[in-house]
Amino acid sequence: MKKNQLSFLVSTTSHLDGYHVKRYIGAINANVVLGTNYFSDLAASLTDVFGGYSGTYMRRMDYMYENAQNELIKKAKRLGGNAILGFKVDFDEISGKGKSMFMLSANGTACIVEQENKYSEEYLNSTEVNQNLLNLEIKKDKIIRLIDKKIVEFAEDEWNFMSEYPSKEIVSKLINNVYYQVGSETKKKIELIVSQVDSSDVVDIVYPLYMYPFEVQFYYEKKEVSEMYGQMIRNCNLFEPKYVIQLLDINLNKAIDILVSEKSFYSHDDLKTMQDICNRLDNLPDLGKMTSEKKGVFSKEEKLFYYCRNGHKNDSEVIYCEFAHCGENIKGLTKEQVSIINEFKRKVQVLDRLFINQE
Repeated sequence: MKKNQLSFLVSTTSHLDGYHVKRYIGAINANVVLGTNYFSDLAASLTDVFGGYSGTYMRRMDYMYENAQNELIKKAKRLGGNAILGFKVDFDEISGKGKSMFMLSANGTACIVEQENKYSEEYLNSTEVNQNLLNLEIKKDKIIRLIDKKIVEFAEDEWNFMSEYPSKEIVSKLINNVYYQVGSETKKKIELIVSQVDSSDVVDIVYPLYMYPFEVQFYYEKKEVSEMYGQMIRNCNLFEPKYVIQLLDINLNKAIDILVSEKSFYSHDDLKTMQDICNRLDNLPDLGKMTSEKKGVFSKEEKLFYYCRNGHKNDSEVIYCEFAHCGENIKGLTKEQVSIINEFKRKVQVLDRLFINQE
């Protein structure tokens, strides 16, 4: 399950039922320190600390506990985790120079977890077939037959099944046969299902459809189909650098559009490819040109003008063509595209710094 679809999980144990650890990020800790007056001020107004007012103390202790846990979760999220295992909390008193404070320390292991395949290995490797597994396979086959028949309306229990058991086969067929021909609400349901499988099982299906859209029913143009799958890439966090670098040679506009997408976590190889993308974008050829022309028919004085690649003439100081529906600079990029590229470059710089800090 992708992290953006998974509620953050915290466990005092070293494992989570129904999930497997995809990656251990590392040990993290957080501390909350409070002066003793935080409690003594309260005690001064109480007549029976261990009677009816003990609940107030409990609430304040819970406050410290929750703050420490929230700080730990923030640290794990900043590192790209979606779970904390081995969560532990300790209370201690710090004394010195006539003063004392309470400190609550929380620690655990930040990691990335994914939901296990509900088709248990125990059932798959058994010499006998479990009835539950048989029922699941029958339900799965029924849904696949519906998709193969181009039936795009599913009952609620069928959607629930696909969401709970998002097999690669079903997801592939939803992407190829259903997604492009349904409304926005159904698209959201499909995207939710897509977000629950490993992105490595999806990118090789989605990107070819984005890069080379197929001809569909007469009221859909190739451009519309491509935009639909670009939307899936962005909404499901399916950024994949190896495909973006290919897109730079195929369709620069499509490559830039997808730079705003994200992915669950990044590897050193991702960073290297992303740096290559930045270098390619920094060295785009000039599609427009700067040229000197005489100011007038009878004038010998020349003036510099900027011609965009569409042939529109602008004053030399103009960066983005001022003609309506153009707005391109000398590289053929709009102001919005340049902004997207700059944001992407900043992301790559920060990612590089994070990897250096881990070494």
